[in-house]
Amino acid sequence: MADTSLEEYERALQQCGGRREDLTQRDRGALLQEWRSVYAARLFAATGRWKHSKHEWHLFSFGYVTSLRSKRAMAEYARQAAVDLIVWPESLHLPVVRLSGSSLPDFSGTGLDVYVWPADLSWVMAFTHEDSSGYGPYFVPREWAALEDRPDSRAPLS
Repeated sequence: MADTSLEEYERALQQCGGRREDLTQRDRGALLQEWRSVYAARLFAATGRWKHSKHEWHLFSFGYVTSLRSKRAMAEYARQAAVDLIVWPESLHLPVVRLSGSSLPDFSGTGLDVYVWPADLSWVMAFTHEDSSGYGPYFVPREWAALEDRPDSRAPLS
């Protein structure tokens, strides 16, 4: 991973202020599985797999979970309280962190795939390396990922 990616990631984290705690690799895996149990449950129920394609955010771009994207996602994200947050980058070269007492981090335009969610998993914001192409960022409230059947669970993204 290029040093510039680490610099972009660190810059976005520093702009948040607050307290930062770097988490362990063991935490990384446990947090991902906890996140998947909420946000990828529908995919798992349908396919037996927790991940669709290369990136976790493909759940949203392929319509397995309804999401807001782009400006609508950013607007809804900005309305959220910056409580105890988990910042989970897909790159193993970047640390997973817990932020407390900070503002919401913004990874737009960094070219990084980074997920931000509160400790209670009540929502997730997925920043993507393809946001300039219209694939992200994505915002999803927890209830949109529920397993209950909807008339069209693979409906086009809004």
